Amino acid sequence: MSVAGQWLLDHPSRENLERGIRWDPRNPALWTRYARLWHFLPNSPESQQAVESYRRAASLSPMDPGIWKELSNVHLERGEPEKAEATLRAELTAVPHSPQASWRLANFLLVRGRTDEAFPYLRTAATHERSLRVPVFDLAWKLQADPDVILRELIPADTEARADYLQFLLVRRRLPEAYPVWTEVSKANSPAMIRLGNSYAEILATAGMGTEAARVWKELLAITGRSEPKPSDERLTNGDFEANISNAGLDWRLIKGPGYQIDLDAFAFQNGTRSLRVTFDGTANPEFAGVWQAVPVEPNRKYRFQGYLKTDSITTDNGLFFAIVSLGAPREEAFAHSTESRVETVGWVREQLDFQTGPRTSVVAIQLRRSLSRKLNNLIQGRAWIDNLSVKPREP
Repeated sequence: MSVAGQWLLDHPSRENLERGIRWDPRNPALWTRYARLWHFLPNSPESQQAVESYRRAASLSPMDPGIWKELSNVHLERGEPEKAEATLRAELTAVPHSPQASWRLANFLLVRGRTDEAFPYLRTAATHERSLRVPVFDLAWKLQADPDVILRELIPADTEARADYLQFLLVRRRLPEAYPVWTEVSKANSPAMIRLGNSYAEILATAGMGTEAARVWKELLAITGRSEPKPSDERLTNGDFEANISNAGLDWRLIKGPGYQIDLDAFAFQNGTRSLRVTFDGTANPEFAGVWQAVPVEPNRKYRFQGYLKTDSITTDNGLFFAIVSLGAPREEAFAHSTESRVETVGWVREQLDFQTGPRTSVVAIQLRRSLSRKLNNLIQGRAWIDNLSVKPREP
């Protein structure tokens, strides 16, 4: 733009803008500013002048979304919804697949109760602009109660968009509705999809949806090539620590904290070739719960937990023990059981806990724990190992 043209835009009086339009009639910025003069002038009766000026600006710069938006607003203010709609559609003709234009037209149609007509434009907006996906997904659930219709007609078909939709469903805790989306995106078998699947399995388990969590976890293990041969009635994953730990999903979860370190140990084991070791360095007094796993189980069923624990020079009055707690169960069914606390030096000891689930309990957590010490000499030092852990149904 010329220096003179910029000066006129910086001093947008009616006289200056009209002078500029005469000098440079193909300048869309001058026409837009001239249209705004009439559009936003208090008590201006000259809105038709604004319409004509916006139209001229749009013809000169059809790719500018601001011009189309302001022109449609003028028509709405003048009580001309048909012309406003025509303007919004003209913008889409000028800029096909524009996500912003599609979003504006969709909202225009929704306000007028034309929901079915709005769906394709919402889908286009979500397809081409990632930042519009959450607003589109939110609108979808307000407009349509059928998750199959939402997935089929509103959610873009590409993997990235459907992964974003799966993340949206997990955040909104629409967990059953998330499964058909998961079955689609899991086919990508990418690291991002695996992380999303792990999150899905974790959230299902935390919500107490054991059957669903077990199904997603089984699919994840197959996708990642980590399915392991084990007894059909075994509920734990990698209870012998022979496989590497992913620290995700329904695998062992290892939580870092001050004063201890957790590692696999190939030199000390009760069975097989490895165990899990926790080393305390004597600098902290942790309420330790750094090793745990969510385990899907069946409601109204009796189970037995068995596991081996070994300690070496564990100091303080509070040592290591196994705990089993219900996850996502109603209050009247919640439980927590624990084994004896082990301190000092103890060889491999088989620990055992029997428990029974209630009618609405389908997930438990197996934990290695240590309680906070109240003694003055409370900084724990030493090592502990666990190995050969198992959770199986038991006969009545």
